[in-house]
Amino acid sequence: MKKSFQVIRILLAFVMLVSGALFAETHGEYTKADKDKPMSEGMKIIKQMKYKPLQVKVPKVGKEIERVVLPNGMILYMLEDHSLPQVNIHGVIRTGSVYENKNQNGLAEVTGRMIRQGGTTTRAPKALDEELDYIAATVETSMAADSGGLYMNCISRQTDKALEIMADVLRNPGFDQKELDLVKSQVKEKLRRKNDQVDDIGDRLFYSTVFGDHPSGWEPDWNVIKNIKREDLIAWHQKYYKPNNMMFAIVGDFKKSEMIDKFNKLFGNWEKGDVDFSSLKEIKYEFHPGVFIARKDVNQSYVRVGHLGVKRDNPDIYAIKMMNHILGGGSFGSLMVEKIRSDEGLAYSVFSYYNTESRDYGTSGALCQTKSKSTMRALELMRLLIAKMQTEKVTPQKLQWAKDTYINGFVFEFSKPSQQVQKLMLLEYNHMPSDFYEKYLNNIRKVTVDDVQNAAKKYLHPDKLSIVLVGNPAEFEKPLESLKMDIKEIKLEDFVE
Repeated sequence: MKKSFQVIRILLAFVMLVSGALFAETHGEYTKADKDKPMSEGMKIIKQMKYKPLQVKVPKVGKEIERVVLPNGMILYMLEDHSLPQVNIHGVIRTGSVYENKNQNGLAEVTGRMIRQGGTTTRAPKALDEELDYIAATVETSMAADSGGLYMNCISRQTDKALEIMADVLRNPGFDQKELDLVKSQVKEKLRRKNDQVDDIGDRLFYSTVFGDHPSGWEPDWNVIKNIKREDLIAWHQKYYKPNNMMFAIVGDFKKSEMIDKFNKLFGNWEKGDVDFSSLKEIKYEFHPGVFIARKDVNQSYVRVGHLGVKRDNPDIYAIKMMNHILGGGSFGSLMVEKIRSDEGLAYSVFSYYNTESRDYGTSGALCQTKSKSTMRALELMRLLIAKMQTEKVTPQKLQWAKDTYINGFVFEFSKPSQQVQKLMLLEYNHMPSDFYEKYLNNIRKVTVDDVQNAAKKYLHPDKLSIVLVGNPAEFEKPLESLKMDIKEIKLEDFVE
């Protein structure tokens, strides 16, 4: 599965690169040397082509997609697709690590893995694996920051059996003690190697700096994780895994009426109940400017700058998307890639991002890895380009490039029926307008040059950046003091059992 995803990502990257190059040649977003070349006959033909604006057909809930609420509050989003003899189900449960207390740090992740890995009260872990293998089905569970997840896939003639196993996993997790010990040992090994890679160190340091005393910024604590007991997993499951706290996106070779009957049969006697979300801790919107350096004897530095961003219901997310795409989120053609990679050759990969999908405040920033002796120059350019977005308007051609390449990439997010149903289900889960995606591309197209600059002025804070560096400052071309900012050294501590 992972290999197939990697192949798809490589193919998409190639398509984006080629389409970006074609657009660049037809809209002036290419180098002076390229401009001096005579236009080929093929490109002359391409320049004369006219197309209607690209549209994404978003199915409607209540029309192509049926939404059903079962008597116990469980919500189903269903789309029949008989093109292949299979059924796919994505489930989402309102839970996650953001509901942890400090003395529970890591419990949510362990619980998410153990709900499936630990077997059920009637199926031992190995027996569960063998039963799923026998019918060529998959059932997996997971845990993210603000959601629990479930995935099921099976051939359609094994739907009844796969659904029965899925229901058993969700309703009756066994939390096998040997599997719990195995999961904790895997977490332990991960913590033992936490300082091996500069990007792992830098990411951890950045989130702990930006989020502060919030679950999103807490580092895993072995003293907490090693003491997690089976009873803790049971308590977490009983607290959050209730039918009225779950949604399912169901796509594939089935009949809707029959699927509803199957869910009622398997889950109908699971009673709804109140869920206590009082432990949810909101992120404080504050900045932590300064330089945070972790010394590591490597020849490449990790450079990351950023701060808190916006929540997903911010009305300016469309202008923010285009602003970030131009700054460094748009790969080839974005300002950071042009300047830091192409012009100065300081980094193979450099990019910016601005998270607009989080319920609470997400993060924004830019990062790259560069040679030790070019660390300060790469950092200087990143800060300069962020500030430049505020002081200089982008050209209409650059904005049009951003819109076209962004929209061309966006269409792939709705290319499969399973993607469509899952995205529409998550709109409800995230309390977003049901017509969000129907209006999305038109809202992107409406963004103006002034909108981009206004977004940069309002939502970029180059004077309040948290600057995270992992590397060997003795090899930097300039001393850290030249930044004229507060410098805090973060000591990398070895894992202690």
